[in-house]
Amino acid sequence: MQKSANNFAAFLLFPLILLQLTACSERSVPKIAGENEQTTAVAADSEPEAPNLPEVTYDGYEFRFLSVNSTSMGNSAETGSHFWSDFGYNEERSGEPINDAVYARNTKIEERFEIEILLDEAADVRAAAEKTITAGDDLYDVITPFIDKTFAMAQAGYITDLYEVPYLDLSKGWWDSVLTISLSLCNHIYAASGDISMEDEEYNWCVIFNKSMIDTYNLKDPYTAVKSGQWTFDKMYEMGKAVTFDLNGDGSLDLHDSYGYGNDYSGSQSWHSSSGEKIAALDPDGVPRLVIGNERSHQVMDKITEIFNDRDFMIWASEIKGVPNAWLEL
Repeated sequence: MQKSANNFAAFLLFPLILLQLTACSERSVPKIAGENEQTTAVAADSEPEAPNLPEVTYDGYEFRFLSVNSTSMGNSAETGSHFWSDFGYNEERSGEPINDAVYARNTKIEERFEIEILLDEAADVRAAAEKTITAGDDLYDVITPFIDKTFAMAQAGYITDLYEVPYLDLSKGWWDSVLTISLSLCNHIYAASGDISMEDEEYNWCVIFNKSMIDTYNLKDPYTAVKSGQWTFDKMYEMGKAVTFDLNGDGSLDLHDSYGYGNDYSGSQSWHSSSGEKIAALDPDGVPRLVIGNERSHQVMDKITEIFNDRDFMIWASEIKGVPNAWLEL
């Protein structure tokens, strides 16, 4: 159904309910963490925070999400399957844990607030949303475009500053505080993520290693190196070179041989970030400034370039020919 502008303002409350938000009396601006600042973990058996929301109902209101479709995200080949959707589910997938959890969550919210949660999907959420907005149709209550598209929409005046939304406290534990701080622009925030989104955790980077090779070649335990502060690019490079060799004796290194490291082009950015370097950072006034290009940044990029260009150490998934899903073979 088409929603009037007045109704839309009233129903801004619901996304806060769905995201488990608590009330705050004033704008909550995240603190910009210093380099040495540490966060405190919450004990697993501690009482979870609870939302503090009014007892209201909405008489069957259709609350509609617009999200990137499952096929575009690579989560499913079935258009509209909602296999790994944050907001939609598929009744035919009953028994699949994530699908059933989304169903249970949506049902609980629908019953409590007398609304109906609906999901539309699009390959290009920004384009689909802007089409309805410019047409004067407030069809969607929440949109979830890719983050880089969010800022263009904010600049065009299509979305609101989340700090201005009632009952929304981005300092609460179910929000990704690091992301909130990083995406802040002059103490305004137009995109947020956290426990509501599986993508917030699914696309974390990590390093995995072959434990049996550590034992076979008598290499230093990487866990010990990390805990003692000795895990560096050079340490990884040294350990990887020790296990890179021609297994089949054909005089060349390829997929059928042993490599110290496997990754691809995009892996370089994760190493740059994990080294502690950034492309931009917020100054004390919350204004983003370019910080890349300092001496340490150059040293980090030089080391990454050295590692990624050493084909006697690293194998690139994108250059493996004739093997489906080659990166899975690494």
